[in-house]
Amino acid sequence: MRLTVLGLLVLAAMPAFADDPMAGYVGNTSIAIDNAGNSVRVFYRADNAFAARSGDRTSGGTWAVADGKLCLTHEPSQTAPSRTACVPVEPHQLGDIWIHGARRITLVPGRVLSDTPEMLATLGALSRVGNTIVAKDPDGAVTRIYWRPDHTFAATRPGWTTEGTWKVEGTSLFLHYNVPRPNMGSDEEMKNATPRKVGEVWGMADRQVTLVAGEQLQP
Repeated sequence: MRLTVLGLLVLAAMPAFADDPMAGYVGNTSIAIDNAGNSVRVFYRADNAFAARSGDRTSGGTWAVADGKLCLTHEPSQTAPSRTACVPVEPHQLGDIWIHGARRITLVPGRVLSDTPEMLATLGALSRVGNTIVAKDPDGAVTRIYWRPDHTFAATRPGWTTEGTWKVEGTSLFLHYNVPRPNMGSDEEMKNATPRKVGEVWGMADRQVTLVAGEQLQP
Protein backbone atom coordinates (compact mmCIF):
# COMPACT_ATOMS: atom_id res chain seq x y z
CA MET A 1 0.00 0.00 0.00
CA ARG A 2 1.31 3.45 -0.90
CA LEU A 3 2.20 5.60 2.08
CA THR A 4 -0.11 8.50 2.88
CA VAL A 5 0.72 11.85 4.44
CA LEU A 6 -1.25 10.82 7.52
CA GLY A 7 0.65 7.54 7.78
CA LEU A 8 3.86 9.54 7.96
CA LEU A 9 2.56 11.51 10.90
CA VAL A 10 1.86 8.61 13.27
CA LEU A 11 4.82 9.26 15.51
CA ALA A 12 6.51 7.36 18.31
CA ALA A 13 9.65 8.77 19.96
CA MET A 14 10.83 10.73 23.00
CA PRO A 15 9.61 14.35 23.07
CA ALA A 16 12.19 16.99 22.22
CA PHE A 17 10.06 20.13 22.58
CA ALA A 18 7.38 19.47 25.17
CA ASP A 19 5.92 22.98 24.83
CA ASP A 20 5.70 22.96 21.03
CA PRO A 21 5.47 19.55 19.34
CA MET A 22 5.94 21.14 15.90
CA ALA A 23 9.15 23.04 16.72
CA GLY A 24 11.32 20.46 14.97
CA TYR A 25 9.06 20.32 11.91
CA VAL A 26 8.50 23.95 10.97
CA GLY A 27 10.80 24.97 8.15
CA ASN A 28 11.90 21.35 7.69
CA THR A 29 10.85 18.20 5.86
CA SER A 30 9.70 14.89 7.27
CA ILE A 31 10.54 11.85 5.16
CA ALA A 32 9.19 8.30 5.38
CA ILE A 33 9.76 5.14 3.37
CA ASP A 34 8.25 1.68 3.66
CA ASN A 35 9.62 -1.76 2.84
CA ALA A 36 8.13 -1.60 -0.68
CA GLY A 37 10.08 1.59 -1.44
CA ASN A 38 7.11 3.98 -1.27
CA SER A 39 8.09 7.36 0.18
CA VAL A 40 6.30 10.43 1.53
CA ARG A 41 7.83 13.84 2.16
CA VAL A 42 6.11 16.75 3.92
CA PHE A 43 7.50 20.29 4.21
CA TYR A 44 5.97 22.40 7.03
CA ARG A 45 5.96 26.16 6.59
CA ALA A 46 5.86 28.67 9.43
CA ASP A 47 2.64 30.18 8.04
CA ASN A 48 0.86 26.86 8.72
CA ALA A 49 0.93 25.69 5.13
CA PHE A 50 2.46 22.41 3.99
CA ALA A 51 3.67 20.91 0.72
CA ALA A 52 3.84 17.15 0.25
CA ARG A 53 5.09 14.60 -2.24
CA SER A 54 4.14 10.93 -2.41
CA GLY A 55 5.79 9.14 -5.30
CA ASP A 56 5.16 11.34 -8.33
CA ARG A 57 2.16 13.09 -6.77
CA THR A 58 2.33 16.47 -5.05
CA SER A 59 -0.22 18.10 -2.78
CA GLY A 60 -0.56 20.98 -0.33
CA GLY A 61 -2.77 22.61 2.25
CA THR A 62 -2.67 23.95 5.79
CA TRP A 63 -1.77 22.42 9.14
CA ALA A 64 -2.77 23.19 12.75
CA VAL A 65 -2.25 21.60 16.16
CA ALA A 66 -5.10 21.31 18.65
CA ASP A 67 -5.65 19.05 21.68
CA GLY A 68 -2.48 17.10 21.00
CA LYS A 69 -3.38 16.38 17.39
CA LEU A 70 -1.97 17.60 14.11
CA CYS A 71 -4.73 18.43 11.64
CA LEU A 72 -4.03 18.65 7.92
CA THR A 73 -6.48 20.37 5.60
CA HIS A 74 -5.79 19.34 2.04
CA GLU A 75 -6.53 21.63 -0.85
CA PRO A 76 -9.17 20.34 -3.27
CA SER A 77 -7.98 18.68 -6.47
CA GLN A 78 -9.58 17.47 -9.69
CA THR A 79 -10.13 14.06 -8.12
CA ALA A 80 -10.82 14.87 -4.46
CA PRO A 81 -12.58 17.63 -2.48
CA SER A 82 -10.95 19.55 0.35
CA ARG A 83 -10.63 17.38 3.44
CA THR A 84 -9.29 17.63 6.98
CA ALA A 85 -7.84 14.77 8.99
CA CYS A 86 -6.19 14.75 12.41
CA VAL A 87 -3.63 12.43 14.00
CA PRO A 88 -1.80 12.43 17.36
CA VAL A 89 1.49 14.30 17.19
CA GLU A 90 4.67 13.99 19.23
CA PRO A 91 7.77 16.18 18.87
CA HIS A 92 10.98 15.22 17.10
CA GLN A 93 14.27 16.93 16.31
CA LEU A 94 16.29 17.17 13.12
CA GLY A 95 18.18 13.95 12.56
CA ASP A 96 15.84 11.77 14.64
CA ILE A 97 15.02 8.45 13.02
CA TRP A 98 12.13 6.35 14.22
CA ILE A 99 10.14 3.33 13.06
CA HIS A 100 6.37 3.06 12.91
CA GLY A 101 5.28 -0.33 11.67
CA ALA A 102 7.16 -0.94 8.41
CA ARG A 103 7.88 2.78 7.93
CA ARG A 104 11.16 4.51 8.68
CA ILE A 105 10.85 8.25 9.33
CA THR A 106 13.27 11.14 9.79
CA LEU A 107 13.44 14.94 9.77
CA VAL A 108 15.83 16.80 7.47
CA PRO A 109 16.55 20.54 7.32
CA GLY A 110 14.73 22.83 4.89
CA ARG A 111 12.44 22.03 1.98
CA VAL A 112 13.58 18.80 0.32
CA LEU A 113 10.86 17.40 -1.93
CA SER A 114 12.86 16.65 -5.10
CA ASP A 115 14.96 13.59 -5.85
CA THR A 116 18.42 15.07 -5.35
CA PRO A 117 21.34 12.62 -4.96
CA GLU A 118 21.55 13.65 -1.30
CA MET A 119 17.82 12.93 -0.82
CA LEU A 120 18.25 9.50 -2.42
CA ALA A 121 21.10 8.74 -0.02
CA THR A 122 18.88 9.66 2.94
CA LEU A 123 16.12 7.44 1.58
CA GLY A 124 18.73 4.76 1.02
CA ALA A 125 19.66 4.82 4.69
CA LEU A 126 16.02 4.86 5.81
CA SER A 127 15.21 1.85 3.65
CA ARG A 128 17.92 -0.12 5.46
CA VAL A 129 17.04 0.98 9.01
CA GLY A 130 15.30 -1.82 10.88
CA ASN A 131 16.34 -4.26 8.16
CA THR A 132 19.38 -6.41 7.35
CA ILE A 133 21.80 -6.23 4.44
CA VAL A 134 23.00 -9.69 3.35
CA ALA A 135 26.17 -9.53 1.21
CA LYS A 136 27.56 -12.67 -0.42
CA ASP A 137 31.18 -12.69 -1.56
CA PRO A 138 32.39 -14.66 -4.61
CA ASP A 139 33.85 -17.32 -2.28
CA GLY A 140 30.42 -17.83 -0.70
CA ALA A 141 31.16 -16.06 2.60
CA VAL A 142 28.13 -14.06 3.79
CA THR A 143 28.21 -10.81 5.77
CA ARG A 144 25.01 -9.65 7.51
CA ILE A 145 24.52 -6.07 8.73
CA TYR A 146 21.49 -5.01 10.77
CA TRP A 147 20.89 -1.22 10.66
CA ARG A 148 19.47 0.48 13.77
CA PRO A 149 17.69 3.87 13.92
CA ASP A 150 20.25 5.23 16.44
CA HIS A 151 22.96 5.19 13.72
CA THR A 152 24.55 1.98 14.98
CA PHE A 153 24.64 -1.47 13.42
CA ALA A 154 25.46 -5.08 14.26
CA ALA A 155 27.42 -7.24 11.82
CA THR A 156 28.22 -10.93 11.53
CA ARG A 157 30.32 -13.11 9.25
CA PRO A 158 31.77 -16.60 9.78
CA GLY A 159 34.39 -16.16 12.52
CA TRP A 160 33.64 -12.44 12.95
CA THR A 161 31.05 -10.45 14.92
CA THR A 162 31.09 -6.74 15.68
CA GLU A 163 29.08 -3.57 15.93
CA GLY A 164 29.68 -0.09 14.56
CA THR A 165 28.19 3.20 13.44
CA TRP A 166 26.71 4.43 10.16
CA LYS A 167 26.04 7.89 8.73
CA VAL A 168 24.89 9.67 5.58
CA GLU A 169 27.38 12.13 4.12
CA GLY A 170 26.60 13.73 0.79
CA THR A 171 25.54 10.96 -1.57
CA SER A 172 27.28 8.15 0.33
CA LEU A 173 26.59 5.89 3.28
CA PHE A 174 29.58 5.34 5.57
CA LEU A 175 30.03 2.42 7.96
CA HIS A 176 32.66 2.23 10.69
CA TYR A 177 33.33 -1.24 12.14
CA ASN A 178 34.48 -1.44 15.75
CA VAL A 179 36.36 -4.62 14.80
CA PRO A 180 37.76 -4.36 11.27
CA ARG A 181 35.87 -6.34 8.65
CA PRO A 182 38.00 -9.18 7.20
CA ASN A 183 39.73 -8.12 3.98
CA MET A 184 38.18 -4.63 4.18
CA GLY A 185 39.37 -2.77 7.26
CA SER A 186 37.44 -0.56 9.69
CA ASP A 187 35.54 1.66 7.25
CA GLU A 188 33.30 1.14 4.24
CA GLU A 189 31.77 3.68 1.85
CA MET A 190 28.66 2.98 -0.22
CA LYS A 191 28.81 5.63 -2.94
CA ASN A 192 25.75 7.06 -4.72
CA ALA A 193 23.41 5.30 -2.29
CA THR A 194 19.79 4.79 -3.33
CA PRO A 195 16.69 3.41 -1.58
CA ARG A 196 16.12 -0.34 -1.73
CA LYS A 197 13.05 -2.57 -1.38
CA VAL A 198 12.90 -5.57 0.92
CA GLY A 199 13.70 -8.58 -1.25
CA GLU A 200 15.68 -6.54 -3.78
CA VAL A 201 18.97 -8.02 -5.00
CA TRP A 202 21.77 -5.91 -6.47
CA GLY A 203 25.50 -5.98 -7.10
CA MET A 204 28.07 -3.99 -5.12
CA ALA A 205 31.70 -4.41 -6.20
CA ASP A 206 32.10 -8.19 -6.45
CA ARG A 207 29.33 -8.98 -3.96
CA GLN A 208 25.66 -9.93 -4.38
CA VAL A 209 23.57 -7.93 -1.90
CA THR A 210 20.02 -8.51 -0.68
CA LEU A 211 17.85 -6.44 1.68
CA VAL A 212 15.81 -8.61 4.06
CA ALA A 213 13.17 -7.53 6.57
CA GLY A 214 13.97 -7.07 10.24
CA GLU A 215 16.96 -8.35 12.19
CA GLN A 216 18.32 -11.47 10.47
CA LEU A 217 21.89 -11.81 11.68
CA GLN A 218 21.67 -15.60 11.73
CA PRO A 219 21.34 -17.70 8.52
